[in-house]
Amino acid sequence: MVAAAIVWLPRTAHMRERAIAALTNDLESEVELESLETSLRPNPRIVLQNLAVRHKGRHDVPPLIQIRALTVDVSLSGWRAHRLDRVNIAGLRIFIPPRARESGKPVSDGTTAKTTTPETTTTSITTRGPAADWFIDHLTANDTTLLLGVREPGIPPREFHIHRLAMSSVGPDRVMTFDAALSNPRPAGEIETVGTFGPWQKDTPSLTPLKATYTFSHADLATFKGIGGILTSEGAFGGILERIDAAGTTITPDFRLSIGGNTVPLTTRFKAVIDGTNGNTVLTRIDAVLGQTQMAVSGAVIGVRGVEGRTVTVAANIPNGRLEDLLRLVVKGKTPPLRGGIQVKTKMRLPPGDRDVVDKLQLDGEFHIMSARFDNLDIQSKIESLSRRGRGQPQEEGTGRTVSEVAGPFTMKNTVMTLPRLTFGVPGAAVRLSGRYHLRRETLDFLGTVRLQATVSQTMTGVKRFFLKPIDPLFRRDGAGTVLPIRIGGTRGDPAFGLDVKSALRRRDPS
Repeated sequence: MVAAAIVWLPRTAHMRERAIAALTNDLESEVELESLETSLRPNPRIVLQNLAVRHKGRHDVPPLIQIRALTVDVSLSGWRAHRLDRVNIAGLRIFIPPRARESGKPVSDGTTAKTTTPETTTTSITTRGPAADWFIDHLTANDTTLLLGVREPGIPPREFHIHRLAMSSVGPDRVMTFDAALSNPRPAGEIETVGTFGPWQKDTPSLTPLKATYTFSHADLATFKGIGGILTSEGAFGGILERIDAAGTTITPDFRLSIGGNTVPLTTRFKAVIDGTNGNTVLTRIDAVLGQTQMAVSGAVIGVRGVEGRTVTVAANIPNGRLEDLLRLVVKGKTPPLRGGIQVKTKMRLPPGDRDVVDKLQLDGEFHIMSARFDNLDIQSKIESLSRRGRGQPQEEGTGRTVSEVAGPFTMKNTVMTLPRLTFGVPGAAVRLSGRYHLRRETLDFLGTVRLQATVSQTMTGVKRFFLKPIDPLFRRDGAGTVLPIRIGGTRGDPAFGLDVKSALRRRDPS
């Protein structure tokens, strides 16, 4: 031990200056260090307290690196080889500034300055002397915060809390391996990631390369008001800190919206680009399966200056889906009211704000439902009766006919779906409607017309058919046997159908 001390102690007087000089040169930074202590027992050790590294001496942004305590275990052979065997860090905070349009200049003038505060004495060194090619065999860190700065003023940096970090072969000119565990704030969940980082780009840290794989588990979608489900995901990401390409899969077996409460399994395969300069994400492609319904989605998650949160805008295309999968999400009750095939094209906008997702969701698109059938037997029987009367066969036995087609454009805002040109038809009858459906109240308010192949008298039986023949011309119009105004109100579970005969008389064909 005496021999070791003879080798060790002469170096301790210069360790602080050498450590600061090495960091200053390698990172082109201004380095502040409150204290550095050494010990020989049980093994050679160096302890640094309150280390701060300011990239290029910039004081207009937070320090690049802040460390509460750093412990270095080193062997004498490693010290001579400029290798630190093991480094443990507590209270690490890293701020990656965006690539500025006008880079700030270092305050360094090549001199050494000392400043004194009431609590501590801090040494600031900005000398550009020759630095040894130091590297670290193994580095561990607990309680780490990573912040990615954004260019736009008024938007806070993206923040990640890393509760476990292990790195190997750590040095400014090296490709470093890492293994990390971190908490994701929205949706709340745990991320495990393994990959490589570096070499460190000291002129522009945001251009430092990154490549890794990840698993994201127990992500609670209830973090977003109005939706629910536990998501798991795995994939890979890479690029540079300011622009990261990501690809992966997600599985949410119990995806749901609070407005309906029913769960529908949701899986996705996605590709995205994350812009570290502003935190925006471009969703280049998402292939999703909701229940049995496949859809293709693309869009973006964009921040707006002066507004907390981000706006989601996407375009979705469902070429051949199942209507019941969509209705289970928005309609209460375990049985969807309508079944059939569906095609949908829509643009969706979800602005920021602490409101239920459905309350702030905005839609603009069009849909086409094929071979639909109502699960409500009362409604289905009315539809089948409409078909029989529309064909002039009111006494025909029930044949279980389905609604042949439902289509039209739609918009939605503030939970009200507006359908300006809704059409649906069964053999013998076609209905055109315009109106609104309120998702939360589940109320209907539609006006329109029903066009029948048969005349009014042909829709009846017995003596009614004979006495109604004289008024057939009053309702015959535009090639249809009968055109009648129709109103649909009530609720989804108990709709009310009505005919306005007076309107029909006012609108009869003069010829």
